[in-house]
Amino acid sequence: MKGINVLKIRTRASRNTELQLRNKYLEPPEISGLKKKDLISLCDSNVIPRVYRGYYARLEAADSYGADR
Repeated sequence: MKGINVLKIRTRASRNTELQLRNKYLEPPEISGLKKKDLISLCDSNVIPRVYRGYYARLEAADSYGADR
């Protein structure tokens, strides 16, 4: 994930500003096994679009419950 901090500052300089994204995390975020299981279940039922299932499946789980699903 990447994040950006945008501050609105009034200047007389050019309005074109180049923004650079920096990595938000040095490592992928870790979630609980239950949360991972719930997120994958929501993807399977199409509440969350299925395109995101792979992302949630690759997240590390803090405990082993639901991690092998």
